[in-house]
Amino acid sequence: TFSLLKEISKKYRPIIYIIGRSDKKNKIVNSNLAALRSHNRKVYYKRLDASNYNILDDLFDIILRTHGKIDLIINGAGIEKSSLLVKKSRHDMAEEIDNKVLPAFNVLHLSLKYKPKRIVIFSSIVSKFGNSGQTVYSCSNEIVNSLVKIFNDVSKDSFAVALNWPPWNSVGMTENK
Repeated sequence: TFSLLKEISKKYRPIIYIIGRSDKKNKIVNSNLAALRSHNRKVYYKRLDASNYNILDDLFDIILRTHGKIDLIINGAGIEKSSLLVKKSRHDMAEEIDNKVLPAFNVLHLSLKYKPKRIVIFSSIVSKFGNSGQTVYSCSNEIVNSLVKIFNDVSKDSFAVALNWPPWNSVGMTENK
């Protein structure tokens, strides 16, 4: 997500709200915000959990009232915990599903209300082909892909796309592996 935001920030200098669960004191968050702000001073970070519908609704409302519109939403939320399904606890499975599906559902549902022009949801190519130890992650991403299709079937004002990314070395979820 950061790599994409960096390019968008450099090229277009839009107003950007980044939502994450990490504290602003986190070194990676600080470093990434500094890099984005070196090209664009209109970058804001809000610490919140996008799986909480009401909190996300409140933020979208503030953004809309402050700026008059929301043009683009990019959702890169999710976690991946590789492990064979028989070795995963119910807690780990729920955490993996909830952290991918709930933010996507909330963003898409709220987009019916706030009407951004475009929504980009990061998904994974693993949803189509699977991968050893990633059954829950694959399922979560396929649910997100289905939510995007349903959204596009019912929305008259916005268009969403699920980008099924392959793993990239040293980018996103593969960065710390």
